[in-house]
Amino acid sequence: LVQIVSHCIVLHLFYRRPSKVSTTCCKMVSSAPILFDIYGYERQNALGPCVEAIVFDTVKGKVCSNPKARWVIKKMKGNQPINGLFNQPAHPTVSPTDTAQQEKAMSPAAVEISS
Repeated sequence: LVQIVSHCIVLHLFYRRPSKVSTTCCKMVSSAPILFDIYGYERQNALGPCVEAIVFDTVKGKVCSNPKARWVIKKMKGNQPINGLFNQPAHPTVSPTDTAQQEKAMSPAAVEISS
């Protein structure tokens, strides 16, 4: 009996449990147009807490957009991605005036990616 109990304790100590996986995904989307420079995008499928979204990579970070929004469909048709990236310079120049206008234009409806 002592051997069985000690064997169970040893097995319990060495049992590997799956670790938590932190999910960074869009849990909400916005239909509001993005007025910032867009460098690329990726499609996110609905799975678990994540909703179907187009995740645009912008000068202000990643933004979760509604894939059914008219402007998103137009943007994706007009800019066919190469490996998920638009054919734009990697580091566009942004003037302080542009940045101020972009910050002003960022609506509360735009949803940024959350973890």
